[in-house]
Amino acid sequence: MPYLEDDPYETLFEYGDGTMRERHDEYMTRKTAEENIIATDKQVGGKHYKDCAIQPIDFILANNFGFCEGNIIKYTTRHKKKGEGKKDLEKVIHYAQLLIEKKYGKDN
Repeated sequence: MPYLEDDPYETLFEYGDGTMRERHDEYMTRKTAEENIIATDKQVGGKHYKDCAIQPIDFILANNFGFCEGNIIKYTTRHKKKGEGKKDLEKVIHYAQLLIEKKYGKDN
């Protein structure tokens, strides 16, 4: 990273919309904070899991659920929050049917 000639403690960062000056200690504080972000602390594409007492992914992994079971939990958890209620419940049914078929056979 290039240093500005007038202040050795200031670093120049280039962003897509231009440049920004930032003191080196501020940069180090920001980078440390960014590196310590836990993936479940942020959510891409909405906030329908953020208010859950237990994040669905944490529950799924802690209980060693498989793909279909995990999706059943995920879609059940969000059906009231994301705005796709009926569609999410139809997905729950679909994944339950897939799980029954794959685990117990088509005749059950």
